[in-house]
Amino acid sequence: MAHRGTNIDRSEHYGALQDLVDALFEGLEVADGAPGMAANPREGAAPTASSAAEAFGISERAASLLGLGALLSEPEAGEDDGVDAGPTVRRLDAVLAAEAADLPDDLMRIVKLLPPGDYTRERLCTQLNSALTGHAWGQVYGTVS
Repeated sequence: MAHRGTNIDRSEHYGALQDLVDALFEGLEVADGAPGMAANPREGAAPTASSAAEAFGISERAASLLGLGALLSEPEAGEDDGVDAGPTVRRLDAVLAAEAADLPDDLMRIVKLLPPGDYTRERLCTQLNSALTGHAWGQVYGTVS
């Protein structure tokens, strides 16, 4: 079904994507000290020469001169960088929630444009807003935050 009307008239489904995002992240806020949160505020910060020296079994001065701290600051593939970005939802969760909400075809198309992966609220909103803007539907259906 194609979009009808102009791109300046609000749809009866205006704000439906905002409701979808709110529903996906409702109850997922992470409290301080919860699993996945860094217990030490310096955790996830760039390692010092002393931590590099300990990791490589050399003197602190040698680790500093060689810049080995930089090697430790880059996370391994698939490893968390120590920064907690908050709760995430999967693309599949978003698509299923959109289908359950019985969104119109235009909005289903927007949700199905999401690439596979896990999304924080900020990243999900950015992706959805990008697709809405690309289709010039921001005024019709509203953007999300």
